[in-house]
Amino acid sequence: MFSPKIWGLLFVCVAFYTQVPATGSEITSTELILIASAESRGEIDPCDCPVQPLGGLPRRASLLREVRDSGHPAVLIELGEVFPPAYQMSNSFTWAAALGTAYGFMGYNLVVFGDEDLALGKAVLDRFQAAFVAENPYGKVAVPPKGGAGYSWIRFDAPTRDQQDLSLSFLVVWPPVNPSEIAVLLDRYHEQADMKIAVIHGNLVAAKGLLADSTFFDHIVVGDGSKFDEVRRINRTSVSGPGIRGRTLSFARLIYGSKNDWIVAGYRLVPVTPDYMDDVVISEVIHELH
Repeated sequence: MFSPKIWGLLFVCVAFYTQVPATGSEITSTELILIASAESRGEIDPCDCPVQPLGGLPRRASLLREVRDSGHPAVLIELGEVFPPAYQMSNSFTWAAALGTAYGFMGYNLVVFGDEDLALGKAVLDRFQAAFVAENPYGKVAVPPKGGAGYSWIRFDAPTRDQQDLSLSFLVVWPPVNPSEIAVLLDRYHEQADMKIAVIHGNLVAAKGLLADSTFFDHIVVGDGSKFDEVRRINRTSVSGPGIRGRTLSFARLIYGSKNDWIVAGYRLVPVTPDYMDDVVISEVIHELH
């Protein structure tokens, strides 16, 4: 269990990088900045903080600070797995509280748990959610159904802590799911939203099926451990396919070990790696929105 000193350093480290007020601006749905990560695994590798209980989270918080300075709304999604492997956690309840607080401080809008997160048990996930919502009342947590496959529909009326007037609808999918079942769900769903986004926890085949069967979504975000060449090939062929021109298939990858970040700015996919995550990249992303 972390000592009070470590807890304090963690909060200061994350809060310092996160709590910078945005300048604010009138926006449209295409000016949304979407930042997604997958398989963060607790981010336990070393970072620049004096203490590294959560590793790279402060690095990501620094990135978020730069985005918020632009005045555009940023929507953050974590596609799981959120927790480190069980053998690396001496106390899962302590990890749950610490991770939930950190994600809340950074203003993550949606945290999607994966199969291995689910295996930790309801009490651990509830502990994370309580800490997360305490820091970010606008955030939501998506828990896979028992058995690990299924879907959940989530609505954001105010997706940022700045209460920008933007509505989002998310369909979170844990494959395998019957594409026809999703198609029936979408046919019955007529709610208006500024942007509709499908979030897939892994499985590129499921993502391609959603693209092929539906013109409903503005973006489809996939967290997957596939090789980059596979991701790039499917991304290119899917986006240029019939009936879906102009939409974006966005692969969110923060794979434990390699840690490749992808940021989606408006309708453009912008790659960001740990060696190139600086003001130059953020300025390039912001420039695309103006």
